[in-house]
Amino acid sequence: NRRFEGNFNLKQFEHWAFFNEKESQIEMHLRSTVPQLATLRQLDLTVEFAEGETIQTEISRKFKQSDIVETLKGVKLETRHTWQDPQNGFAVLLSRRCP
Repeated sequence: NRRFEGNFNLKQFEHWAFFNEKESQIEMHLRSTVPQLATLRQLDLTVEFAEGETIQTEISRKFKQSDIVETLKGVKLETRHTWQDPQNGFAVLLSRRCP
């Protein structure tokens, strides 16, 4: 609303997030809870939303650690150390140029 002088009524949207298995990504959407119109004046754009229609607001990609290691090898980087959370949901890899 601030950036493009919009009039989105945020109380008429709900947050909806899910894991898209096919794309291996978490997707965040806003879902309209009622039929409505919203205008972005700076873009000279008016959008009509049906009840239940969504706007995708964010994508968070997820990668398999084995795929990252192989990609790094492909550009001549070797993984020296990996740190992971206890549930193995997140990892940080330390890599260096192969000798």
